[in-house]
Amino acid sequence: MTTDENMVTAVFGVSALCIFLFPQSKYFSPLVLLEANLYASCVAFICVFIFPTTYLGIPFALLACVVGMNLLGCMHPPAAFLSIFIVMAGTASYDFALHPVLVDSFVLAIASLANKKLMDRWGVKS
Repeated sequence: MTTDENMVTAVFGVSALCIFLFPQSKYFSPLVLLEANLYASCVAFICVFIFPTTYLGIPFALLACVVGMNLLGCMHPPAAFLSIFIVMAGTASYDFALHPVLVDSFVLAIASLANKKLMDRWGVKS
């Protein structure tokens, strides 16, 4: 794994933990997870291109992420940190949004759906 991929591993670890701890939360539903992570990565890429330093890029990426996710109705708290890590790494490739961001988000979304189905089948209330 590259250094950029190592930085975002923490974000997906937190997302995975929250998915299994709070399976009924609207902040950690599969669709919200996909939307928020893709939105956060796109915002971060724009901030990397626009701002010459991370000192300017990080606050604008965080602000744009939180406001945008709130307006779009896809608030996912770890996604805000994803944008910070992408700006810190200075990742300027949109391919990064496909792999690892989209692929890992898709895997987490499938895990979330499977967890919800198993919880429903076993009658576990959360």
